Amino acid sequence: MYSDASHVKESARQGIIPVDCEQLLRQDSESPRERNLKVEGLGKMVESKRVTICVGDVHGHLDQLRNLWRNLELKLGLEAFRSATVIFLGDYNDRGPDTKGVLEFLVSLPELYPEQRHVFLCGNHDFAFAAFLGVLPAPPGSHIEYSSTWEEFQPNEEREGWWAGPGQEGIHLQGRRWAGRMKNQYNTKRGEPYKCSIYDASTTFESYGVAHGDREGLIAAVPEKHKEFLRNLVWIHEQEGEETEDPETSYTKLIAVHAGLESKSVDHQMQMLKLKDSKLPRIEPLAGRRNVWNTPPDLAAQKVLVVSGHHGKLHFESNRLIIDESGGFDDRPIAAMILPARELVRDTDSLLESKSQEPRPQPVLVAH
Repeated sequence: MYSDASHVKESARQGIIPVDCEQLLRQDSESPRERNLKVEGLGKMVESKRVTICVGDVHGHLDQLRNLWRNLELKLGLEAFRSATVIFLGDYNDRGPDTKGVLEFLVSLPELYPEQRHVFLCGNHDFAFAAFLGVLPAPPGSHIEYSSTWEEFQPNEEREGWWAGPGQEGIHLQGRRWAGRMKNQYNTKRGEPYKCSIYDASTTFESYGVAHGDREGLIAAVPEKHKEFLRNLVWIHEQEGEETEDPETSYTKLIAVHAGLESKSVDHQMQMLKLKDSKLPRIEPLAGRRNVWNTPPDLAAQKVLVVSGHHGKLHFESNRLIIDESGGFDDRPIAAMILPARELVRDTDSLLESKSQEPRPQPVLVAH
């Protein structure tokens, strides 16, 4: 997989590739095409299916992300892991200490793991970070003054301490909220103080060496490749389903979106998400709560599986998966799920020590 062994060794030394270098550097003579094939019968070659990995919210926790990445490879084995489809469910920044390191890790993956397929979904925190930096993709077919997104939520401006300064007229509502400063600095829902703003964004500023609220300094400090990463995040991902022996885990299609889908106007939501239409002050499939919890009935009837993060919980049903055990808390694990097997892997799993032991079944249903 790696054409330059010295580059891999250096990346491993820096902690970008958090796996066993000796295992990574084993060479074989197979081409990428041959590695994606398996023998079936006498000389018949058929495509082997990629496994799909859905990774929950990271929220600036680089060390946990590295551990999870290592555990996923140990769980799957090198061959299956390096050809997997990996769907990151969004919210890469804020709360944890190293947003900069997380984005650096993510932007490096396509080069370091060229046989994997990577899907980077946009979360509400990522949307707001991009909005403050001024790198939101332009709404399709129109020019918008982002000040038009403020009006509906203006009564909350004083309580949320929206950011104000030069250029604020060109900032989407969520960008101003992201860099603001809450009037009451204790978050009763999370049971801890806000990290300055309602988005807990001060740690993101700190990871780039910039004081909270310093827009000019942050724009200068964030590398262009990080801005490009934020600009290019997809808002929704669709892929074909998987038939399994268990009808409860079979699905005709997978739809991944950060928070979920409302039951009303599904086609309209899908179109808006595909176009990345930022004219709305609040994008419910990226930021909603109870209104996006369930799979819309029409999709459920078609056995479509909707996967999201965002909610700070694990919740598994036959047609709905919510994978966000961390919620951005420092003391909670980051979780990922392997599909179609529905195997849960956490950054805290001790897979290296238990590799030689018999695998133990993992629960697939967690109450919310």
